[in-house]
Amino acid sequence: MMKKFIDLLFSMRFTAVLFITIAVAIGAATFVENDFGTQGARAMVYNATWFEIVIALFTLNLAGNIFR
Repeated sequence: MMKKFIDLLFSMRFTAVLFITIAVAIGAATFVENDFGTQGARAMVYNATWFEIVIALFTLNLAGNIFR
């Protein structure tokens, strides 16, 4: 069970999912910034907990793939 989780966490497929998620979030933040300004984009996207979790997972995934 743990091995499957680690294999999923460090898989290239998960890397692609995280990368697409980050790209979509940054794209959405561009539109939010256009309508609500920089502070609105920061509050809704860049400083949001979910965005920080995605970035942390991406960092962990990237480090795992480098040392794998």
